Amino acid sequence: MCVAGAIKVLSWGDLPQTEKKQAKYKHIYYQCLDLREADFSRVSGMDYNTALSYASVATCYGKELADNSFSNIKTKATRKGFDVLGLESFISKVKEQGIVTYQDAANLLKETQHEFKYGTKWFRESLKALFIMGTLTAS
Repeated sequence: MCVAGAIKVLSWGDLPQTEKKQAKYKHIYYQCLDLREADFSRVSGMDYNTALSYASVATCYGKELADNSFSNIKTKATRKGFDVLGLESFISKVKEQGIVTYQDAANLLKETQHEFKYGTKWFRESLKALFIMGTLTAS
């Protein structure tokens, strides 16, 4: 619902001071947005098993929607989006090779995204999310 723009996950900075005193990083708060502005086509290929990362949402739909989809209440860590030039380099490398395995594609994605110090599983999940969200297409 967040990716569609129907609701927003509130971040620590969105909460009033009285709520911050009570929250103590335990709860997630949501704000309902104008449903007339929501774009449900963004989630048409997803189901309850779809795992999205902040980076994949930021890459596909921008930082604002990613911020609205992921709360920072449980963490003070700074979030990063995919390096767009690195993503373009990834797509170019895949096109050059023609056919790549899922594992090879995840490794290529990892090579082109130097800011992320995550394991291969994170890149595989991000790769799946990029396909689900239509940033990448199989052809």
